[in-house]
Amino acid sequence: MALSIFNSEKRVLLALLSAIAVIIPLGILNIVIHLDTASGKNGTIAMQKFANRKVAPAQKYDIVFLGDSRVLIGINPEFFERKLNCTAFNAAFTAGGINAEIYRHTEEKLLSSNANVPRAVIIGITVMSMDEERRSNYRFNQIKSELATQRNGGFSDYIRIPFQKIRIKHFKNLFKDEKLSVVPYDNGYLERFATVKKKLQDFNIQATKISFKTYKFSQKNLQELSEYIRKWKKENITVFAFRPPVNIAMDKLENECGKCDFALIQQTVEKSGGVWLEVDNRETYNSYDSSHLASAEAIRLSEDLSDKVAAYFRKK
Repeated sequence: MALSIFNSEKRVLLALLSAIAVIIPLGILNIVIHLDTASGKNGTIAMQKFANRKVAPAQKYDIVFLGDSRVLIGINPEFFERKLNCTAFNAAFTAGGINAEIYRHTEEKLLSSNANVPRAVIIGITVMSMDEERRSNYRFNQIKSELATQRNGGFSDYIRIPFQKIRIKHFKNLFKDEKLSVVPYDNGYLERFATVKKKLQDFNIQATKISFKTYKFSQKNLQELSEYIRKWKKENITVFAFRPPVNIAMDKLENECGKCDFALIQQTVEKSGGVWLEVDNRETYNSYDSSHLASAEAIRLSEDLSDKVAAYFRKK
């Protein structure tokens, strides 16, 4: 009987040691994978800091860009800084809305009070940024919530790292030198490296058609846009607005959807005292996925708009 109990205890001990022998290496591997994915120019640490700067910036800027992902990866503020001798920041968010909550954040946290240089808010208006659903500013508020969690501790996140599920793609990345697809910059610009892919373009065209079934143009967005243009004009802050270019097929689809009238938006901007910027040779842009501009096209757009804004302030 004693021998049986001894053997039973031995089996439990062996099972426990076997489990430990498996768990410890897996935990170490998870830590290694975490450190690998967290490091580098576009690692999780860099991307988190990039996102946090948009919500809790370390400084204020003379020119601020607002909009969704088309602005986020389509406008590099560096061109504006060079040509206007001022500071500039891309405060656009993925799936970003343009409404009073974002405007308040802009004037409270982002816009400088430097009266010696041109001050401006430059808004990239897209069909989707005017959707009623985008008024929730989901990504903006998500980052705010994450920042609050980090400030209150968040130590439990580190405890979970060794016990995460190992993903094959992350394991493979340990053994290959992967090319960067995106690079975040301190000025809020997210540079995207991509080639035009017809299948991806077609897929996104179809996805956009589906999204239009539930699309609702926000009259409240248009009203708040007008209100803040008037408000900022009184404070000697110029508001520019433009429609980010995409490829011809997407432009045609968005024009035909009939739910977002850009002629009305332009009229509202100009009547309120803002400046509408027309993109030169708009029809020649070819976004890699029908909606977004890769690096070379983003440089071209940034050059074009920075020239126009600089010319406006020279005449003023």
